Amino acid sequence: MFKRYFFTTQARVALVGIAIFWRACSVPNVEADDKFERGRMEGIMELVA
Repeated sequence: MFKRYFFTTQARVALVGIAIFWRACSVPNVEADDKFERGRMEGIMELVA
């Protein structure tokens, strides 16, 4: 019984750790894409103006 509880606790901790790591790594990519997109849209606005 204790071994099963210990395994499920480890699995939960591992999943939470993976989720936090994944989320932390994905944020800089989004910010870089936003900067690229903003620059592209500013270029379009200059053309239209």
